[in-house]
Amino acid sequence: MSKYRIWTISILLLFAAFASIGVFEPTLTLSSSFLVNRSAATTFRVLTQPASLNELVENVSKIEPLVEHKDNIGNRYRILLGEKGSSSELEGKLIQFVDLEQFSYLYTTHSVEIEASYSLVRAETGAIVQVVRQIFPQSWWRRSFLPLVSRAEAAKQIRINDRLVKLIESSPESLIGDWVSTGPDGVEQMFSFRSDGTVDWRVALGASVFPLSGLHWQRKTSIFPEFLDLSGFASGPLDGLSLFGIIDMTRRDTLLFDAEAGFPDDDRIRPTDFSASTVTYVRIR
Repeated sequence: MSKYRIWTISILLLFAAFASIGVFEPTLTLSSSFLVNRSAATTFRVLTQPASLNELVENVSKIEPLVEHKDNIGNRYRILLGEKGSSSELEGKLIQFVDLEQFSYLYTTHSVEIEASYSLVRAETGAIVQVVRQIFPQSWWRRSFLPLVSRAEAAKQIRINDRLVKLIESSPESLIGDWVSTGPDGVEQMFSFRSDGTVDWRVALGASVFPLSGLHWQRKTSIFPEFLDLSGFASGPLDGLSLFGIIDMTRRDTLLFDAEAGFPDDDRIRPTDFSASTVTYVRIR
């Protein structure tokens, strides 16, 4: 057999081996995790707000919302990467959203799809975020390069994770969710804060339940103790008044709330420190 034929066969075998990678291993899956010293609820809220897309994707220069739904699933964004003159573009779509548990984005370009899934697990010292990133090139020859880029892609996800840790731990604890408290007098209270600025407040004494729905809340986080004001009372002893309060959320999943009622345009009645009337709420969701 001639040397030319040997080289030809060798090249064909190498090409076949290279091509087989793209045929039999069409996907690159990378798994990682990180721990944050924040509650799972706060971690989830920070990660799923649209502004956090800047940190979920590397080298973002601009994000434009294309479609946004109230139930989140189906939200789509145009994401520009790099600097002007050398930028590229991808579309990000929220394809999974299980409140306080997990969410997934699908990022699409003309040559590749990337699905990034984030799942939350409660931990004693905060929350663990588990990340699974799957890369689906659109052509067999791009898929054949996956083993060569796996290390770089893993390093990219670690950099993203490090940025997310800083973002989450620099964010205040979230109020969004359900909180309960049972006082020594047997009065049970429950707050349900929503991201649209409304809150439901239920007070139960024995078999009697007093629901207050559609109230409005406003929080000021730039001072300590933080301010929390409730308004929109249309019945009962607080009809026409507002609650001017202070809160402490330095303990994870714990809310201290002390407030006084007054006219909506005068907050001078607000407590300056926590008193014996302070109520402690514990997050249940």
